[in-house]
This record gives sequence, structure tokens and C-alpha cells, in this order.
Amino acid sequence: MYLKILLVSFLAWFPSLVDTEEQLREKARLKVMAELTEANILFSDKKYEDAHKDYQRILEKYGKAANTKLLDPDFLDDSLLHAKIGSMDSLARLKRVKEALALYPPLRSAKVSVHSHLLAAQTAMLNRDMEGCLDALNQAVALDKDAYYAHYMLGMISNGMRKYDEAIGHLKRSIAANDEYAEAYFLIGNIYLRKADKPNIKKYWGAYLKLVPTHGERYEFVKGTLLKMGGA
Repeated sequence: MYLKILLVSFLAWFPSLVDTEEQLREKARLKVMAELTEANILFSDKKYEDAHKDYQRILEKYGKAANTKLLDPDFLDDSLLHAKIGSMDSLARLKRVKEALALYPPLRSAKVSVHSHLLAAQTAMLNRDMEGCLDALNQAVALDKDAYYAHYMLGMISNGMRKYDEAIGHLKRSIAANDEYAEAYFLIGNIYLRKADKPNIKKYWGAYLKLVPTHGERYEFVKGTLLKMGGA
């Protein structure tokens, strides 16, 4: 009887030691996000060569089917797109624009999609074709009004043109569509910093700090700024 009780207790406890498929999928998703975030940190800290290598490593690793069994296909495609754009951006910052453009040239036979428009926008941006870039981004939003990265890029461009209210609108839509994309929180917080809008700086940069690892020059800058405001 005693052994039976022990067996029942063990069987009831054992499942807690083994991850369910759903838990395994979530761990795999978070792992990819963490790897992309680390690459983004290197980029934001102006370590462009290291960032480029990290983005390429992600593309090579998750371009293999054996490493993607637990990942949602849409999430995987989205992550690979970010790595491609990050890699192109890193090379461009190293003044290796021709090399960046040669990485992922637009294919005429490619299926028209949000991702194809985003890559076209990135290519146009590197070619200093702002009209073509904006056209590609607007086409991406026309296909999917919740295309968060298209809204992020539109917000980034509007910010560069000092159209701050327009930028904020795009960045809020980006965050509404994907509340885990840290870069959108940083950029909108930075715009509010320009406006000296303390409540919104605290709101968005506080959220940013919760999404990124606790290291890097940008992290220290954001944390230090919030501490001076009585936050963080």
C-alpha cells in the first residue's frame, strides 16, 4: 500500500519535470529572440563587425531545418528577415554598401509579400532612394496594416526627417502589433526625450529595459537617464 502511494505521488509529480511541447516551443522562440537581441545590442553599441557576424550566424543556424522544428514558420521567417536587414545595416555602417546590397538582391520571381517589400525598402534605403523606400514600406502596410517592422521603419524615417508626431504614430502602431520588439520602444522613448516628455520617456524606456539584457552602452544610457528622472 505504501509503495502504491509512492508510485501515485511520483507519477503526479513527474510531468512537472518534463516540458510540454508548448513549453518547448516557447523556449525555442525566446532563444531566437534572445540571439537577435544580442546582435541588436552589438549594433546599437556600434560594434558593427561583430553584429554582422552574429546576424550571419543566426541566418546560418536557423536556415537549417534541424534547428527550426519547434519554431512557428511565420515567426521563423520574421526572425530571418530581421537578421538579413541587420546584416545589411551593419555592413552599410562599415561603409561596405556594395557588399550589403549583394547579400540579398531583390528577385523578380519572388512572391510579393510584406517581407519582400521590407527587403526592397532596405535595398532602396541603402541606395539612398528614399522615394522607393517609402513606396515599398507603404506597400507592405497596404498588404498588412499590422506589419510592425514596416511601421518601425516608417517611424525611423519620419524621426530622421524631424516629423516627430508622425514618427510617434508609426511607432505606437508598431508596438501595438508586436509588443516584444524592443527597438520600437527605444526609438519612441528617444523621441519623447527630445520633447522632454518625462511620463512617456519613463513609460517606453521602462518597457525597453524589461525587454533587453542588462548590459551594453545603450542599456546603461537608458537606465542612467531614467534613474535621473526617478525611475528605473
